[in-house]
Amino acid sequence: MKPTRIMSFLNKLDRWLGRGSYYPLQARLDPDRKYNQFIYAELLERLVAPETRWLDGGCGHQILEGRLGEQENRLVRRAKLVVGCDSFGISLTRHRTIRDRVMCTLNDLPFADESFTLVTLNMVVEHLTEPDRVFREIARVLDPGGLVVLMTPNRNGYYVQLSNVARAVIPKKFQSKLIRYLESREAEDVFETHYLANTRRQLQRIMQAAGLEPHLINLSRGRAFFYFFAPLSVAELAIIRCLGSLGFDEVVSDTLLAVYSKPARRQDATRTSVRALERNVEASGNRSGL
Repeated sequence: MKPTRIMSFLNKLDRWLGRGSYYPLQARLDPDRKYNQFIYAELLERLVAPETRWLDGGCGHQILEGRLGEQENRLVRRAKLVVGCDSFGISLTRHRTIRDRVMCTLNDLPFADESFTLVTLNMVVEHLTEPDRVFREIARVLDPGGLVVLMTPNRNGYYVQLSNVARAVIPKKFQSKLIRYLESREAEDVFETHYLANTRRQLQRIMQAAGLEPHLINLSRGRAFFYFFAPLSVAELAIIRCLGSLGFDEVVSDTLLAVYSKPARRQDATRTSVRALERNVEASGNRSGL
């Protein structure tokens, strides 16, 4: 069979038994499930304002998921200042929206105290080797009343556990190819994970030590682990929905969306902003708790 025919066959197979069939199935079997990157983007829409001074930590080459480029552009244009920082220079040089970029580690930020009103970390926390030090630095550069928003995998969820099993059984030479096929990520965009601040308990301890106050920690169910194979995704969606209805949110949720703040000088202003934030996040349909 010619290569072009093989690719045509594989594409059709993927459309009917793979990724192409996942979203219609998910809409029927688990309609409450929402892709975590869309949840993250919706929250930023509510938080980024014309006066925002924004640091995107571990920015890579984009702030939001690949399909959300137009929304990312709109958010960057709206803010007063947007700075991206990363220790990986290649990603910085090809960032699609941020013009002000700094090559540095999150352990030692080259910014003055109280430089930013918003710090974001999108799928970064799981890679940190010294999260205590990182969040002390973030607290230092954050303005009083400013917010830290992070999206990261939930270490207690089944998704991380299955990912660990997959890494253990799949030969390394195939792992990068599989990631590129399933997630459209190249090898240079895949980094070692440590999960040292990836449970609600871990986050609370680290943030409290850094002097940051918790407001929201949302558990969410994103894309199914077996979304690339319809028969397995059907079973997964059904089981996860059942477990979720029985109260096992910690197990069935694959991501944590957390919001913390640096204590403001005017406590009344903080309480008002937090109430507004809680209303906004609840409006997006997420399950939250502290």
